[in-house]
Amino acid sequence: MRCNEKVIDTKSVEYIPFWPFVAWFSNGLIWATYALIKVPPTMRIDWYILTANGLSAICAAAHLVLYAMYFGSTPKSKTSDDPKKPKIM
Repeated sequence: MRCNEKVIDTKSVEYIPFWPFVAWFSNGLIWATYALIKVPPTMRIDWYILTANGLSAICAAAHLVLYAMYFGSTPKSKTSDDPKKPKIM
């Protein structure tokens, strides 16, 4: 949650890693789906798996929404081939 505060304060997503949150969201979504759709159909909903992973998917979705909101406002980083920048060897 600390990185969320930093993103909102700076209006830049350079502090949020994108792919770990995509993996986190996918994992929570897949396990929540598993808790709802189990084979055979006589089995009941697994509330323990659904609660934990459903909340996980919701939190990851909130991070991804925050990333989408501030993605365009992040300035592009300059390349290291800048002629004005001194080279350190």
